[in-house]
Amino acid sequence: MRVDPVSNLGLSADSILSYNVGEVVRSKETQLPELLPCGYLVGDVNKIRVCLKGALHNGSVDALAFETLIPKSILQR
Repeated sequence: MRVDPVSNLGLSADSILSYNVGEVVRSKETQLPELLPCGYLVGDVNKIRVCLKGALHNGSVDALAFETLIPKSILQR
């Protein structure tokens, strides 16, 4: 919800491909990690990287919508 809080871009939780916290990479296909994402924010690790689905992932335009701030529905047309 923090990526597109009012959904003006047409993004949802399904738009997320994966997230990285330090060396931990989590996607829908992988097993649940031992800790919540905030549990891996220790030492020099202080960022969570969210990867959105892009053109290479099943024709999705989610990353393009986020990068250009053009709503997903307009890009799909």
